[in-house]
Amino acid sequence: RDEVRSINKKKMSRRRKLKKHFLTVLLAVVVLCVGVVLVFSLFFKVNTITVGGDKVYSDKMVVEKSGIAAGTNLFRINEEKISRILSKELPYIKSVALEKKLPDTLVINVEATRETAAITTSKGFVLIDETGKVLDKNASILKENVAVVENVKLKEYEEGSVVSFTDEKKTETLIKLLEAIKKSEFEFLTGID
Repeated sequence: RDEVRSINKKKMSRRRKLKKHFLTVLLAVVVLCVGVVLVFSLFFKVNTITVGGDKVYSDKMVVEKSGIAAGTNLFRINEEKISRILSKELPYIKSVALEKKLPDTLVINVEATRETAAITTSKGFVLIDETGKVLDKNASILKENVAVVENVKLKEYEEGSVVSFTDEKKTETLIKLLEAIKKSEFEFLTGID
């Protein structure tokens, strides 16, 4: 009997120790989770937003169109979404990279694009970059080194979207051609037929 009691006491003691360790670990995990939630909700809020890179648009316009407001948590900002919004709303922006400087500063780095080709319409010119993105749909003046595309009929051409012709093969061909021209750094191109 004494042996059985001794064995039972040891088992009970082990169970109590395991229970105590489990509760300690569980409490530590809960405290850690609460700490993380507090850090991400109370700290690291955007206080300063600056714009770097290519200055195609004013800093105020870029910040305004990004939709990022003071007080937004730095870690909850979706870079891909902001890049997509800015590229659509401000067509001369090619890409955006966000730089988070702790504790409260966000830098929006902008890479610009430029017109590579133009398509004549009744209202003027539709300017596109090498990816076929419409930069301006009512341009009246062409810059140097902008090729005029001929023998195409526009289907859709909204600023910030990819141009579309009635013949889809011509759309794909033009985009591939413009990308190849850009890569080869070919200059003084005046027309594409």
